[in-house]
Amino acid sequence: MTPARYRVGLLLVLLLAAALRLSLPGTGWFGMDQARDLTMASEIIHDGAWPAAGPAMRNRLRLGGLYYGLWVPPAALRARPQTAYLWAGLLGVFGVAAAAAVGRRVGGERVGLAAAVLLAASPVAVLDERIPWPPAAMPLAVGLMLLAALRVFECPTAWRAAGLGLVSGLATQVHLSLVPLAAVGVSSLLVSSRKLGFKGLGAAAFAGLLPLVPMWIALGEPLPAGPATARPLPPLLERWIDILFAARRAVEGISPASASRPAFIDILLLPEALWFGLALGAAGVALWRGGIGLRWTAMSFLVGVFAVGFLPAEAWLYYLDPTLLPAAVLLGFGLTRWRGYGSMLLLLCLTSLRVAFLVWWIDDVSQRGWIAADFERLRLGAVGQAGEGRVRLLTLDAKSQLWSRLVAIAGDPVETLGARLHGPGFADLDTDNGYFEKLAIAAARETLGSGARKRSVYPGPGKGRSDALQKRIDVGDARQVVLLHPGDLEPGWLGGLKGERLGPLLAVVSMPALQWERAEIVVCDGKAVRLPLPARPVPDPGRYGAGEMKRSDWPCRRATIEVPIRSASGTAEARGRAQGLLTGIEGTGGRRSGTARATPWRIFATMQGEGALRGWEVFDGPAKPVAATAILSPPSGISHGLLVEGPARSLRLELGIEGPATIDVFELPGRGPPTDASPRERG
Repeated sequence: MTPARYRVGLLLVLLLAAALRLSLPGTGWFGMDQARDLTMASEIIHDGAWPAAGPAMRNRLRLGGLYYGLWVPPAALRARPQTAYLWAGLLGVFGVAAAAAVGRRVGGERVGLAAAVLLAASPVAVLDERIPWPPAAMPLAVGLMLLAALRVFECPTAWRAAGLGLVSGLATQVHLSLVPLAAVGVSSLLVSSRKLGFKGLGAAAFAGLLPLVPMWIALGEPLPAGPATARPLPPLLERWIDILFAARRAVEGISPASASRPAFIDILLLPEALWFGLALGAAGVALWRGGIGLRWTAMSFLVGVFAVGFLPAEAWLYYLDPTLLPAAVLLGFGLTRWRGYGSMLLLLCLTSLRVAFLVWWIDDVSQRGWIAADFERLRLGAVGQAGEGRVRLLTLDAKSQLWSRLVAIAGDPVETLGARLHGPGFADLDTDNGYFEKLAIAAARETLGSGARKRSVYPGPGKGRSDALQKRIDVGDARQVVLLHPGDLEPGWLGGLKGERLGPLLAVVSMPALQWERAEIVVCDGKAVRLPLPARPVPDPGRYGAGEMKRSDWPCRRATIEVPIRSASGTAEARGRAQGLLTGIEGTGGRRSGTARATPWRIFATMQGEGALRGWEVFDGPAKPVAATAILSPPSGISHGLLVEGPARSLRLELGIEGPATIDVFELPGRGPPTDASPRERG
C-alpha cells in the first residue's frame, strides 16, 4: 500500500469513527458518575481549585484529583454536558488514530489501516465512547503508551524514556484498570535500561512519579462508607467464560432484550461473540512468531485480560476496554496475513455488520429516549440471572428536556420540585444526584426574577383566579407530578386526568390530597411520639459516596406515619375546577350546588432502600377506618395500591426500617380499571 492510499484510507476511517461517535451525542446516558465528574470539572474552571482527591475505586483506593482534568477541556469550552459528550467522542476518534499508528509501526500500512477499521466500528468502543467516563479515554491512553514504548525500543533516549514514564503515570489517573498496562509500558524501560543508563531511567522515574503525587495526597482522604465489594465474587471459571464472550455481552447489556428487538440484530451481533477468542489466539501467535513491537502489543493485551480475570473484586465488562486497541492491532495483523482480496472482503463484511448494528442502536435509543441496560450482563461472572438487573437509563437529551418541562408544569415553589415528583418514572429520572434538577431550578429562578417568588411558573389552570386564591393554592397546594412510562397504566387508571407526554415519560399533574408537609411519625418502635418525617436528602451532583443513591435516615426501626388528608371544603372547589381531581363538586357550568360529593381515589406507595411498607389504613376521624380495597395489580414499578371509596381525614402507614430508606406515596382519582377489583383487605 502506498503512503498516499494509506492517508486517504485513514481519513475515511476517521470520518467513519467520528460519524459513529459524534452523531446524536444526546443518546448517551447520564448518571451519577457523569454528574460528579462534570460538576467537579466545572468547579475547577469557575473556582480555580482542584479537589484534593479523585473518586474511590472499589472503595479501596482513591485516585488523585488529577482524574478530573480529563473533563476540564470541555468545561472550559462550554459549560454544557453536551460538550463533554462530544469531547468523549473525540477521544475515541483519537484512539482510532492511535490504533492506526501502532499497527503501522508493528506491521506496516495495511496492518495500521485494518486495526483502525476494526476499532472504529467496534460496538463496544463506540458505545463506551459516546459517554463522558473513563472508558472513553482508555484506548487512546493505551495507544499512547504503546507508541511511547516502541519509540524507546527504536532509539532509547532520556527524553523518550521520560515521555513513556509520563504517559504511563497519567494513565493510572484515568482508571485502575490501566495500571497493569502502565506496568507493561514501564517494563519496556527495563528492557532498554543498558542503553538508557542512569540518566534515562532517572528521567523516566521522575516523569512517571510526578502524576502519582495527587494519588499520594488522596491517601489522606477518607474512603466513603460502604462495602468494598458490592457482590460476592463468582467462580473464576464463570468469569473467564464471560471474558471470552465479553464483547457480545457488553453490547447485549445495553440493548433491548432479544424479544424486544428485531430478529436481524442477532445476526449483526454474531461477530462480537468471536472477538475476544480470536484476539487471544492472535496474541498467542504474536508472542510465538512476532517481532518485538507485535510481541509487546500482545503482552499488553494479555496483561489487561489476565488482570481483570484474576481481579480479587467485582469486575465489570468495561474494565476490559484497555484491551480493545491491542486486540484491534493483533487481529488486523492476522487479517492482513491473508493475501489477496479475501482479507479486504472479510473486513468489509465485518465492518458493514457492525455499522448496521450501531446505526440501529443509536436510532432506537434516540427514538425511545432511554437505554435498556441489563446490569447482570455488564458484570463479569454475574451472580444473578440475565434480565434481573434490567433498568431504563434515560439519555442526556431526555433528562435535560424533562427537567426543563417539569419546572414549567409543576409550578412554584421550584425549590420543592424534586419532592413533588412521584411514580416509577421518577425513579428512572432521579439517577444523577440532582444535576439536572439544579440546572432546571437555576433556570427557573433566572426566569422568575428575585421579586416574583410566589408567581406560578405555569400559566395554565390557575390563570384568571383571584390573587388570594392563587396564593392559597400555590403555597398550600403545590402541584404534584406523577411520572410514568407509557404503558405502565391502563387508560382507566387515570380517572379522567390528562397526562402530558414528556419524551419517554408520561406526566400526570394534580393537586395532592395528602398533606405531606404536615405528616408526622406517631409511633416509633412501639412508643407514641410526635416526630417530623426525615427530610429528603438534598441532592448534590458532586457527592458520590460509594455510588449509591442517598436515602433518608430514620430514628426507629418500626415507624407509623400519619398523613393528614385535605378536607372537601375551603379550596376544594378551586382545586377541582383547576385540575379535576380527588374531590369533585356537583353542579353545572362550574357553579357550586352546595353538595360535596367524595369521589373514589387511589393511593400508591413504594419504598426504595432498606425499608418496606408493612401495612396501611385510611381514617375518617379518630380510630374510624374508611372502606378501602387493596389493589392487587398496581401500575408497573409500584408495589402497593389502595382504593379509597369514602371521605377521609388521615392516612396511616406502618413501615419496617432496616437502614436508609425513602418512601414514595401519591394519589390518583377514580377507581381504575374493572379488572383491578379485589377482596377488601386491611393493612
